[in-house]
Amino acid sequence: MESRTPRGNASGAPPEVLEKIKIGIAGWSYEDWKETVYPRGLKPGERLSYLAGYFDCIEINSTFYAIPTPRLSARWAAVASERPGFVFTCKLIRTLTHEKGDRGSQANAFKEGVKPLLEAGKLGAVLVQFPWYFRFTPENFDRVRAIAELLRDLPLVFEVRHRSFLNPEFFAFLSSAGAGLAGIDLPPSRSSLPPAAFPFGRVGYFRFHGRNREAWFDPKAGRDRKYDYLYSREELLPWVEKIKETARKTEKVFVITNNHYRGQAPANAVDLARLLGRRSEVPEPLLRSFPHLNQ
Repeated sequence: MESRTPRGNASGAPPEVLEKIKIGIAGWSYEDWKETVYPRGLKPGERLSYLAGYFDCIEINSTFYAIPTPRLSARWAAVASERPGFVFTCKLIRTLTHEKGDRGSQANAFKEGVKPLLEAGKLGAVLVQFPWYFRFTPENFDRVRAIAELLRDLPLVFEVRHRSFLNPEFFAFLSSAGAGLAGIDLPPSRSSLPPAAFPFGRVGYFRFHGRNREAWFDPKAGRDRKYDYLYSREELLPWVEKIKETARKTEKVFVITNNHYRGQAPANAVDLARLLGRRSEVPEPLLRSFPHLNQ
């Protein structure tokens, strides 16, 4: 939520630490947010500007599926320029993380596509998300290092989900490259990373995917089912100290809720903001949809 209204030291962290933390959501083009997050009558083209008035960062998901045009990035930057302190993060195109091919041309096209955001000072981080089966092997480590080199001018944060990456060699690479490692909350498995803070590089990053275990591991479950989950305050509370710890050791921290179905991500973003000692306005439809936010 908006960092201009911190609640002093209520969270036990000094203001200069809290000011480094930006809390937001992943994406904004969800039809099921109508009258749950968005007021009735709000046009699709107005959704981004509307959310930017309540949150201080948004993760752009569409860049995972298609490289944005510079013109589109310039439009995003223009929206962000209307909101002091608001920035974007974005996901790296999946052809670099999930597919094999000409990395150089894809990396150059991606850099050109997000250049207006970067030049406007509105690109806080680029999330390099690998699939859950991506293990730490010599070949895969080469791929990680190649991406870091190709995109060395961008603020990179890696999201890996396999615990084989809990490796001193990988951590040393992150430190030397100035890259971050995302702390993630998701249904645990024997191969997944533990819930932890990873204060590497200049940027810290946390992503909350929800804990709908049954749907998460069901190959037939659709996107909405997988991300249909509302965190309780008790489930979020252990993450607060991890977020503050990372903020003490990095230049900035992004906290992104991705449990988007039925507006649960914005609701939990508000919960996290309050647990971190922040206060801000909350969209009226969200207050009606999630009564606990009125408390």
